[in-house]
Formats: sequence, C-alpha cells, structure tokens
Amino acid sequence: MNRIWKRLHRQGSGVAIFTLILVAFALAPGNQAEAGTFPMRQCEGANFRDLTATPLILGGVDRVDIVSGCSAAQPTKIGVYQDRKGSNLAYGVGGEFNWVLPPGTEVIATKFDAKLKDANGIVARLAGRGGGGVITQLDAGLPHDGVQRTVRWSGANPPLSIVQVRLVCESTGGCANQPASAKAFVEAFDVEMTVSDFRAPQVTPSGSIWDWTKAGGWHRGDGSIRVKASDQGAGIARSWAEVNGLRVDVGTTICTGARSGFVVAVPVCPTNVEPSRSLDTSRTPFTEGENRVRVCVADYASSPADANQTCGASGRLLVDNLAPANPVDLKVSGESGWRAENRFELDWGNPGNQVSPIIGGEYRILDPDSSEPIETGDFDGDSPAGLGPLAVPGAGEYEVEVRLLDGAGNLGEPARTTLRFDDRPPGDVVPESPAGWISADELPLRQVIARAASGGPSGVGGYALSVSGDGPRNPCPLGICTAPDLALSGGIDDRTGIIPGLAEGTHWVSAVAASGAGVASENPGSTTVNVDRTPPSVRLDGAPSGWVNRPVVLTANATDAASGMSSRPGEDDGEPVTVIEVQDHAPYRAPGGAASFTVSSEGVSRVRYWARDLAGNANDGKPGGDGIRHQPPGESVVRIDTEPPTPTFSRVRDPADPELLRVQVEDGDSGVRSVVISWRPAGSAKPFAPLATREAGDHFEARMPSDDLPDGSYEIRAEATDRAGNEGLGFMTEDGAPMLLTLPLKERVKLNAGLGSRSRVAVKAGFKGRPVVAGRLTGRDGAGIPGASLTVEESFFVGSGSPARTTKVVTDGVGRFAVKLRPGTGRKVKVGFPGSRVRSRATSRTLTIRSRGKVTFRITPSKLRNGGGVQMRGRVALRGALLPARGKLVAIQYLDPSRRKWRPVEVLRTGRKGAFKYRYRFRTIASAQRIKFRAVSLAESGWPYLRSTSRSRSVIVFPKGQ
Repeated sequence: MNRIWKRLHRQGSGVAIFTLILVAFALAPGNQAEAGTFPMRQCEGANFRDLTATPLILGGVDRVDIVSGCSAAQPTKIGVYQDRKGSNLAYGVGGEFNWVLPPGTEVIATKFDAKLKDANGIVARLAGRGGGGVITQLDAGLPHDGVQRTVRWSGANPPLSIVQVRLVCESTGGCANQPASAKAFVEAFDVEMTVSDFRAPQVTPSGSIWDWTKAGGWHRGDGSIRVKASDQGAGIARSWAEVNGLRVDVGTTICTGARSGFVVAVPVCPTNVEPSRSLDTSRTPFTEGENRVRVCVADYASSPADANQTCGASGRLLVDNLAPANPVDLKVSGESGWRAENRFELDWGNPGNQVSPIIGGEYRILDPDSSEPIETGDFDGDSPAGLGPLAVPGAGEYEVEVRLLDGAGNLGEPARTTLRFDDRPPGDVVPESPAGWISADELPLRQVIARAASGGPSGVGGYALSVSGDGPRNPCPLGICTAPDLALSGGIDDRTGIIPGLAEGTHWVSAVAASGAGVASENPGSTTVNVDRTPPSVRLDGAPSGWVNRPVVLTANATDAASGMSSRPGEDDGEPVTVIEVQDHAPYRAPGGAASFTVSSEGVSRVRYWARDLAGNANDGKPGGDGIRHQPPGESVVRIDTEPPTPTFSRVRDPADPELLRVQVEDGDSGVRSVVISWRPAGSAKPFAPLATREAGDHFEARMPSDDLPDGSYEIRAEATDRAGNEGLGFMTEDGAPMLLTLPLKERVKLNAGLGSRSRVAVKAGFKGRPVVAGRLTGRDGAGIPGASLTVEESFFVGSGSPARTTKVVTDGVGRFAVKLRPGTGRKVKVGFPGSRVRSRATSRTLTIRSRGKVTFRITPSKLRNGGGVQMRGRVALRGALLPARGKLVAIQYLDPSRRKWRPVEVLRTGRKGAFKYRYRFRTIASAQRIKFRAVSLAESGWPYLRSTSRSRSVIVFPKGQ
C-alpha cells in the first residue's frame, strides 16, 4: 500500500498516524467590535496590593519622600511628600507615580480618593498625558488643602496613555524646603481607572486540520487545531475554533490580572498564546463532505460581549470517514472463460453516492486450494475502473479480490471474480477424407473431424477449420484459436462441421482442436476436397429448327470441365450418364458423355436431354439434396410431316365480286406455309401467271385482273406448300370439275367528259377563270350509273409550280357529274372511273385548258412637255408559275394612230418578283398629243400562261413653250 499512502500524503490526507508537510497562508482579520473596557483598581487595602504605577524622582535631585503603597508594608496608599531637609527645590524638582498603559489601551475615566497640599511653590497634581504629549489635569477645580476628597474625571479627547500622581516645584525661582516651612504633599488612597482596549488581537491558525484546509483533498480521523494569537492591550482572554458555524473551545487562558469585576494590572491576560486541541472529524460539528473551519480569539473586557474579537479566514475542509462500497460488477475484461495468455485485465464499475472520489485500491490473488493470498498489490488513478495486467502462477482457476480506496484513505470491502488460465494444447486431429468428387447436392460439405485428446484443465472447447485453394493452411497460425476461428464450439464431441461456399476446384481442409482457453493443437491435420458444382454442358445435335419431311437422328453430347464424364472405379463412386427423353418413348440412357436416338413419328415430338457428371451434378430439373431444383434439362422439338397439302377451289362464285377466286387447303400436320393461285389461257402451254394470294380466315383468295385481260377462257391452278416443304397442286373445284374462268367477268362502262357547256376538248380560260369539267358515266345499256366515285386529275404545263392535283366527284342520279376547277396555269385534265367489283374501270379523253396570264401597267406622270421623261412600271402575275431564270419577257408597246397598230417601244425582262420598269423620254413632239402605251407578257418556252396584255395608259405630251 506504500504507493497509495504516498498519494494520500500528496493529497493531504487526515490520517493521524502520518506526518504531513503543509504550507500556511495569510488570514484575513475578522470583524472588530467596539473597544472593550474594564476598571483597574489600585491601593485599596490588601486586595489591591499589585501596584502597577512606577515611582520617579523628577529633576535628578531627591528632595521628596516617596511612599509606594499597595504593598505588605504600606497597603493603603501611595504618596509623594516634601522632605524639608533644608535645601530648596529648583524648578521641576519633585517626584511622581506614573501608570503607563501598554500599546492598544487607553484611559478614558479616573477616580481618585486623594489628598493634595500645595506649599512653597510646590504643586500637587493628578494629571494624565494623551496623544502628542497633551497634559490633562485630572484634579481641575479641587482645593489643594490637604483634605481627603474623591476626584473624578472622564473624557476621551484625547484619552490618556499615562496617568500621574505628582508633586513638583513649579516656581521658576525655586521652592523653599526648610524644616519649619509648610509641607507640600499628595496622597492617593484608592485609584480606579477605566481602561479601553481599542486594538483587536491578531490570530494565526495552524495544526493539521488547518493544514488540511490549505492542502485540499479529502481527510478522515483525528486532527489538531492550533491557535497562535497576540494582543498589545489587555491580552488574550479566549480562543476557539468554528466548524460549520459551531464553536469549539481551544485551550484555557489564565488571566492573572483579573479579579471579580475589575483588574489589578494591564495586560490582564497573556499577550501571546498558542493553545491547541485534537478533534475527531467523524463527530459533530464535522459532517461528511465539505466543512468550513476558522479560528477566533478575543481580548479581555469586563463584559465578554464587548471584547475585541478577531477571526481568521474560513478554510474549506473535505471530510470522508465512510469506507467505499464494493466494486460493482467486477469481471475479467473480454471473455470471462479460460485464457491461453497469462494476462488478465479486470473491469468494474465504481459505486455511486461516494463522499470522496475513488483514487485507487488494492487487490489479492488467492490460492485456489487454501484461499491464502499468493500475490497482493495496489493501484491508483482517478475513479479507476480497471486493473491489470495480472498473471497467475500456473494453469488453473484462481480467485482475485479487489478493494477500493477513496480520497480520504478509506478502504472498502472486497469483490471477487475468477481468473482461468490454461496454456496447454490438446491433441492433434485430422479431417476425414471424402469419397471422390463433391457435387452441388453434397454442399454445404459436412466435414467430420477425428476426436481430440484433452491437454489441460480447460479441456477441448472446439475445433477450427480452414479451407484453402493453394495447399494446407493452419486454421490458427498463431497457436491461439479465437471464438470466430472455431467452426465447432460445442466441446470435445461436437466434431461435424458445415463448410459452406466451396467454389469449384481443389480445396485443402485443415483442422486443429482448441482447448477451452483457445490453445490450438500443435500440428494441424489436412485432407483434400475436390468440388464440382456445375452440371455437364449438353449439346443436342440434329434437331431441325422447324418442320421436316423425314426422320430425324438426335445426338446429345455432354462435356464437363471438372469431374468429367468418365467413370473412375475405385477412385470415385460416381456414374456419368447422358440421357435423351423423347415424348411417348422410354428415356434413352447411355453411359459416358454421348447418346443418339432416331425420331420418325409424324407430328410434333418434344425432346428433353440432360447428363450427370462423375461428381453427381445433373441438369435433370429434379430436386437436389438441399431442396433446390437442378438446372432444367435442355428441351427441343422435332416436327415431322411427310404428307403434301391438298388445295381445292370453291365451286360457288360471288356474283357481287366475280373476280374473286377462293381455294381451301388441307394439311394434316405442319400446316400450310404458302399458297399461290395462278392463271393461263385455257389450252395454252404458257407458264401460269401468279396472282397476289392472301390468307382470309379458313381459306386463301386472289383476284383475277379481268380489266387487264382480253376476253376468253382461262384455267386456274393453286400451288400449296406446307411448313415441312411438301408441295401440292390443285386444278379442280370441290365437286371435281376443272377450275375455268370465262372473261369478261364484269360489266363494261363508258365515261364521257368535256369542258364547259359545249363539252369541248380544249378551252382558253382567263387568269382568274374556273373552267368546268362535266360528263356522264353510263353502263352497257346506256343508262347512267348513279353514285359512282370519279377522280378528276389535273396535270399542269411545264413552268407551273403547282403539283398534279386530283379532285373527287360523285355522279348524280342519272350518272352525270360536273366539277369547277380552281384558277391556275394551263393544264391537261382526265376523268377516271376506278371500277368496282362488278363494273370495269374506264378513263375519259384528255382535255386541255390554256390560261391567259395577267400583267399590270402604269405611267407617271400623265402630262409633260417634250424633252421630259416618264416612268413606266408594271408587274407580271406569277400565281402558280415559276419565273424564268432571267425574268419574264415583257414588251412595252405604243399605239400608232396612223396605222391603228401597236408598235414596240422596248422588250425587257422582269425582276425576281415579276416587276419591271422602264424610263422613256419624249424628244420629237411638235404639237400636243395623247399617246397610248401598254405592256404585253409575251409567250415563251417554259411559261405556262398564254400571252397577256395590260390595259392601255395615256400620256399627254406638249411641245416646249406651250
């Protein structure tokens, strides 16, 4: 425990048996009360024999007799007498008694029973001296006739520090001192002075308890308190300690100058004291925890309540006399079981509600047989909650107990826990070897380990396994198996471990036994495990992708990259096999990696194929050992059809659709893939011309293009092919008659069309004109065909920017139609009838529309004189037309009145937007004339309009000077 005691020593513990080095600190003085007073009495009988006045010869010459009373010889008075021995007294010669008060005290009142007699210039005086040497006459107004009187004085301005009974020559010429002369004297029978003690005492605390307050820390048990005090006045009358506000007296002061109700000397009590006292901190007034301590002294006064009192500064003392509780939940750090390392750490929780903090403790390791300590030690720290490392003498179980020590040095009761140590390894073990390859159905692997022999007191706690792909590997390479290392932790007979997640390939499984302390057996044992998790890869050859018209030979080839598809008797108990299962046939099994089977059944045959490798992996789709199904087998379908299809034409024709041809095709297995209906003239050797044939529900149909063929007889054929490639031809109807058609099949019609009311073939139209196309659709009998839909097709001339345009029109109740065309460039127009199911198609003659263009023209000004010029402007309308690359060709003409003909002025081309302009100057006008001009859009290649002329414009030209 030396280390703990040293720490307690450093913290200032209050254990009485130890010597502590403490450093004192200065104390602040306490509150000072009013000055304490007390009466001092002298010279009244034997009770007051303690005279404190000092006699004194004045002037250096003894010319007086001094009686020092208040003694055994003269108990009643003191006095100074003229001796009358013949020698006169010089000025200042005499005698006196002086009461000199010690520092810190002063006289504030006096009372004398005295006789005063003045004679021969010698004066008797009762006087006092105050601060600054001020003399106060205490006998002022008292006759000095030698008669005994009581003389009283009181005052405090200034108070007196010296009181005198005096007889002195006060004559500057000297004082007679002859035997026959009158005798001067002064006598005091009873003296009482009221003394005030105005200075508080000084106090300095010490002792171990006070030292504890300065050193800090926690303390307990007995300690001492010492009061060192001094006073310059009446002396120290009392000294005590205050603990938590409660007073504890320290020592006894004997005041020798004190009497009942008065004093006979000042100082009354000792001026320096140093009492001490031992105190038990476990008793009142001390409390557990924080305490406040200070020391106080008081000087003497008649009433203790009036005495000057001084208290030192308050000190803080922390006390704890209660031992701490046990460590809470004492345990070994980490696992509490057996350990292979002789190193133990302890953990615990510190108890709550402690007065002083936990600063350490002690521990003992006990012998398991005798429970005697085999190791002891101590520890320290701020609220320590752990200890270690500790070691035990050898393998076995040991008890360890821990006690806690608080900051005051209290040692608590012990708590116990167990230390278990075993560093002896168990016997070696070997994993059992599997019989051959391991398949996916055998995973996770159940690995059995040989039983181990115990090596130490902890026995066998379990077994550790390791799996490696590159050779044996020690499961516990450091010789210690931790809990995560153990695959089996149920004891010596828990020997079957589960090894999950083994990938394909070769693995080395190694095993060691572990003691209860985790010590591994010295030499790991190993075995080899070959894992094949993947079923064989099986390829089926010979299966056609669709229907065939022949028997099919199927071959299944299985390969396996790991265990393989070959038997290994004596090395592995596996039986590789390849299987083909054809619907409605018994499965065909072939040893090894290949199997063949021929399918010849008509129709659809479903085929499944799979294999099992040497390890036992199979892709047969069956449940495995762990309940999870194997991969599904491969599947294929064989479709065999050797019979051709049979086409037959429908005998019944639809009168509403005479061109429609229908054929029924029958095929028993694969079904019809395609049908082609074709024709040729009857009796001809020409090849058949195919028609667009489509499937329509339960039959196939095509349409005979009778509108495109000459009249006559035609034979029809149907060629059908099924999905297996079988071909069948049909020429007959369902009742066995040849399939022949005689054209025409539909009614012939006539379509007439013309332009305008006169039904012209060609017309000219204005720029904004809307030509009318009209006509009639009639049947074979000449009657009009109502409600027929016709198309009017417009094809515009070269140079037009308009695309071809089609307009729909429907005939009226008598087969007539009329449609007004939109304005535009020149064009060709045709009317067509597309035909119907019962009527043939028809087309009208071609109609031609030539459109006139448009040109605008203006001249400014309209009047001018010869020599002036005009601005001619205009524009060619471009609606629907593409402007020639160089512009539209325009001629400006004037009217020649003499010939009534238009003659050219200028030929020019327009700009990009069809506009043109031209400036013309008149030079030869000799008389006023009106001249007409116009613009002409000339015909030219690539222009889709006819020649067009603007309105004429007039200009009046005057000769100059008019």
